[in-house]
Amino acid sequence: MRLQKNKDLFAKIAQQYNSWYEDPVNRCMDRQEKAAVTDALKGTGYRANLLEVGCGTGHWTEFFLSKGFQTTGLDISDEMLRVARSKEMKSAHFIQGDAHKLPFEDETFDICAAITLLEFVDDPRKVISQMYRVTRPGGRIIMGVLNKYSIVGIRRMLKPGKTIFSDAHFFSFRELQETLSKFGRSRIMGSTFCLPWEWALPYANVIEEFGRLFVPFWGTFLVGVLFKDNR
Repeated sequence: MRLQKNKDLFAKIAQQYNSWYEDPVNRCMDRQEKAAVTDALKGTGYRANLLEVGCGTGHWTEFFLSKGFQTTGLDISDEMLRVARSKEMKSAHFIQGDAHKLPFEDETFDICAAITLLEFVDDPRKVISQMYRVTRPGGRIIMGVLNKYSIVGIRRMLKPGKTIFSDAHFFSFRELQETLSKFGRSRIMGSTFCLPWEWALPYANVIEEFGRLFVPFWGTFLVGVLFKDNR
């Protein structure tokens, strides 16, 4: 099973996971990803109750807390959660669990978010269904996924040797759009057009603006928003 294989792999790299953000290109990508998720969160309201599915070492948990959300993080990896808890985010709550069977009652959260999780699970639609179930009417589900048709996505898939992406299922813009539309009203944004070379960093903002407007389907990071409308 893909999820169990990735659980073991992520446990091995948990301590080094945050070192990815030390590279200047990766930091640029991280900023652009967070700008896109910030756009997806607009209108949700301060102090909303948010579940982060696949929270890993808590990198995005810190981001959600900084935006004022009451955040619960769930991950299948005990080692990832150990690293997350070591960051002492006192207002965050962490729980071990499987994204395919969320251990929460129906309509518990205002927002459910999963950042780079769907690529590593056995059944993406089941995970989305679970997130939809625990989201309150009027809330939203936010999915951040890696685009298989971006420059960075192709480089990751072709990288030799065993990596965390070896068994991952990257998404296309249309595939994410079609997957979310089966659950209800949704929209997709393409983001993170930062080129994977340090010489391109001075042009990152211009490239990002151009990419979002004209070629969103080529963005490294795709953000899908699924709205759970009031009954």
